[in-house]
Amino acid sequence: MYRFLLTRRWIGIHLFCLALMPLMIWLGFWQWHRYEHAHHSNQMQSRNLAAKPIDYASAVPGRGHRIGQDLWWRTVTARGHFDETHEVLARRRMSNEGAVGFYVVTPFVTTRGDVLWVNRGWVEQPDTSPTADPKVPAAPTGTLTVTGRLRPDEGGAKRGVGAQIGLPDKQVLEVNAEHLAKSTGLGAQPLPGRMDLTSTTPKASSSLEIPEVPGGADTGLHVAYTVNWWVFVLGVPVAWWKLMTRERDERAGRRPKKEKNEPDSKPQPSMAG
Repeated sequence: MYRFLLTRRWIGIHLFCLALMPLMIWLGFWQWHRYEHAHHSNQMQSRNLAAKPIDYASAVPGRGHRIGQDLWWRTVTARGHFDETHEVLARRRMSNEGAVGFYVVTPFVTTRGDVLWVNRGWVEQPDTSPTADPKVPAAPTGTLTVTGRLRPDEGGAKRGVGAQIGLPDKQVLEVNAEHLAKSTGLGAQPLPGRMDLTSTTPKASSSLEIPEVPGGADTGLHVAYTVNWWVFVLGVPVAWWKLMTRERDERAGRRPKKEKNEPDSKPQPSMAG
C-alpha cells in the first residue's frame, strides 16, 4: 500500500522535507541570536546613557584603534579648544523632526594635545541647492570643557577619502576620524570616533540642534520570527502526512469523505416537462 513512497517523486519529497526542517530550525536560532544581540545592545546603551560623565582619556582608546560597542553613547568630557579651520559638514543627516541637513563636525584640540572630532549639532540644508553650504554658527572660542556622547567611526576602512570625491569643499558623507584628518589636512592623527556634543562649560549659545539619542532596537520582531520558524517546523511533517495519506487513498480508489455541508456533485433531474 505504501510502496509508492519509494518512487523517485516521493524520494524527492522525503529529501526536501528532511532538508527543510533543519533549515527552519537554524533560521529560528538565527532570529533568536539577533534578538539576544539587540537586547544586549539596548541594555548597554541604557547603561552608558545613565552613567556619569568620565574624562575622555579614560574611555577613548588610543590612536589607530576603534571605539568598541561597549563605549557607544558613553558620556565623556574633554578640555581644550575648537579648531574651526578644519571644520567639515557631514551631509544627509536628519534632524530630530526628520528634516534633511548637515552635522557640523569640528576638531577639538585637548589640553593634552589630542585631537577629537566633535559633532557640534545639526543645521538645515539650504533651499537653494542640496550642495550649497548652510550658514553655520561659529564655534565657541577660547579654552572650554565639552561634554558629549561617544560615537564610532562611520564607513569601512577600504572606502577612505575616495568616498568624498565629487562633493563640495569641506562636505563629507561619512564621519571617520582618520579619513577626515587626511581630507582636511589636519596635520595630526586624531583619536578614533567622534563626540556628539551635549553641552559646553562655560555655556555657549548656539542655534545648532543637538541630535537626540535614537530609541533602542526593536526586539519583538525577532522573537516573533523565531516562534514562526519553529512552528513551521512542526507543520512540515503534518503536510508530509497529509500528502502521503491523500495519495494512498487515491491509489486505493477511495475518495476523501465529503464535508458535512458540501453539495452533491451529481446532476439533479430536471423538473421541466
